[in-house]
Amino acid sequence: MLVSFGEVSSEFNRFREERWAIACCLAACTQRLNPQLQKYFLQNTTVEDVHRFRTSQDVLARIWTCVRERSEVELLQVEEQEEFEHLLLAEDVAFAAGHPYAVDAMESIALTSRYLSSEDIREAIATSEHSYNAVDNFVVNNFNYPTKTDEDERLIVAHPIVQKELQRQMRDLRQACAAPRDQFSMVCAVLRDRALQEGRTVFSE
Repeated sequence: MLVSFGEVSSEFNRFREERWAIACCLAACTQRLNPQLQKYFLQNTTVEDVHRFRTSQDVLARIWTCVRERSEVELLQVEEQEEFEHLLLAEDVAFAAGHPYAVDAMESIALTSRYLSSEDIREAIATSEHSYNAVDNFVVNNFNYPTKTDEDERLIVAHPIVQKELQRQMRDLRQACAAPRDQFSMVCAVLRDRALQEGRTVFSE
């Protein structure tokens, strides 16, 4: 059965009170895209780029610490969040470098961090949408799908690469929400390890 992004969004809204479970799912989404960021920075090694990369990986690590421990100790302060968002990659720069999905990866880190502070479900859905948009755009760009009609979009959503990501998000959210409090840290570790593995094949059928 096909999963739509609308269904994923509805699921986030349904569990909107489950702050840490949602954050765990978002961290997994972000982790899956992280290899795209790593590929970009392997080829772009200016002092500013190195700073961007190190900062992004530090923020991602802090997100996982917050989620795993259900603690706000590692949350970015307002000034830190603003500084990080100032470092976000421009779409034209990443596209010119041949790594357009690095933008989604870095913005997902920023949005997940922002969600942890705000608990605004719109930030959560926006993070989820970055992962969805990355695979959606990949399918359009690499398989020459038209995008003019609703039927075109339905065919894109039905593509195995897009479906896998939407289904992963549903799976992760439900698994995190179902985790007993005393097992939450362990479930977070499972989602993180799985996302690390899945990140290698996000754009594969």
